[in-house]
Amino acid sequence: MSSPEPATYLPSHLPLHEALLLAVLAAPGSTVPRRRSRELEYALAAAVLLELERARRISVLWDQVLVVDASAAADAVSDRWLERLILSERARRVQAWLGVATDGTLSAVRDQMLMAGRLVQVRRSRFGLFPTVDHEPADRRAAARIAALVEEADRAGGSPFADVGALAVLLRAARLSPRRALAKEVCAPSPLDIVAQALSQEVAAASVPLAFGG
Repeated sequence: MSSPEPATYLPSHLPLHEALLLAVLAAPGSTVPRRRSRELEYALAAAVLLELERARRISVLWDQVLVVDASAAADAVSDRWLERLILSERARRVQAWLGVATDGTLSAVRDQMLMAGRLVQVRRSRFGLFPTVDHEPADRRAAARIAALVEEADRAGGSPFADVGALAVLLRAARLSPRRALAKEVCAPSPLDIVAQALSQEVAAASVPLAFGG
């Protein structure tokens, strides 16, 4: 008898990467999009890979990412990543994919959500002099609920909802949580384990030049 599917919270039309951006934008006092955009970009890219795995388009292994279903993905960002995986001339580990294909993921996810009406643009001026354009959830209440569940999962170290728990793990791995990612040894790592470890390693590697640059 097969085990039941884990409970999920996010609506089926909301991919993980969009939910992650909503959670970040709706977090009280969040400055991540402006001050930690690189880490956010990595986290979103990792969420896209998990979304493709969850949709059974790819298989995530320790040593490579395999395409198992080349049919179109449910959203444009996922489909663009899937196309890159299909056209790749050689196998790559998750961390390598995060290193070569992450650029532009934040703007792509944001544009997709603007077109779908899940984000809105808000024009502001800083210090009364510098005009800026920020992005906010169109449905603030729903986004705040996702952010609260992710924060609760982060604080508790888990969630009854598999998708919410995954978002908390990714935010920790990308250093976007005040809590450190928990290192754990597993005999049979899940796709989330593999992606989170690769994300943590890639973010750490990307921060090294900044440390020496002062």
